[in-house]
Amino acid sequence: GRLAYVLMLGGTNDILRSAGGAAQIFGRLRQLHETAGRAPYMPRVGVFTLPPVVSGTTGWDQLRRTLNDSLRKAVTASNPLSFVQRRQFLVDLESLDRSLCSDGVHYTTEGYSEFARRAFEAMQATIEAPAAATTTSIAKAT
Repeated sequence: GRLAYVLMLGGTNDILRSAGGAAQIFGRLRQLHETAGRAPYMPRVGVFTLPPVVSGTTGWDQLRRTLNDSLRKAVTASNPLSFVQRRQFLVDLESLDRSLCSDGVHYTTEGYSEFARRAFEAMQATIEAPAAATTTSIAKAT
């Protein structure tokens, strides 16, 4: 079948390894999002915000929050710049329970199940209604 969705979570290792500031990390992630969205069949791209980490410093958490704010703004912009950007959707992990983190960075089975639940919920909002159902709804309304 054709590739319909790409789900992308990135940036945690960049933050933990001090591989640049929020703007640099954001720029690299946006390039990846754009590249994924241009794959054959133009899949929708789920852009994950970074979940909380237990270990680390206050600086790490502030950088993560700043990056998440930038991702949210880019994905929910009211005037996306390109067709590829209009096919992106947000999967927000900001409120994920830190107790689901097993080692300070990685999550437990329950944590990853929550990632999947949130991703599926966000994907459902992007699924287009079948043409027949839309036509029937319009006919009933008139």
